[in-house]
Amino acid sequence: MNRTHLLSLLLVMTAGMATAQADVSVPSRLPDGLMTSGTPTEADVKSVTEDVITGAFVGEDTMMDDLLKMVAKFATYLVNDYKDAAATNSVGEACGCFQSNSSMQANEDGVRSNADLSMVTAFLCKYGPAHNIALPD
Repeated sequence: MNRTHLLSLLLVMTAGMATAQADVSVPSRLPDGLMTSGTPTEADVKSVTEDVITGAFVGEDTMMDDLLKMVAKFATYLVNDYKDAAATNSVGEACGCFQSNSSMQANEDGVRSNADLSMVTAFLCKYGPAHNIALPD
């Protein structure tokens, strides 16, 4: 995951916190004049976030800390969903998977759930300790 993708993910996940921190009001309806009359096209719709939500909206360190705290809270589910395999892998290491509807099966449900939760766990293990985030047992 490159820096741009990480920044985009962090912006989406922390938009609520960033809004509160920056004391930016979010309208409950579109402002008058935002769209032209008739059947609008994409070019007719003015963006309410363009030039507002940018990389400078929230500092990267703040974003990373907030994201890691959210992932650490989610880690309870990671621990509960992890299941040890009955046998070791081909080099004798313990292994397992994250439980899903099709755990350890080679279909989309079994593979996708395990891959997604494995990436979240790897992210937390790699960046959590440097940010004083406690890892679950």
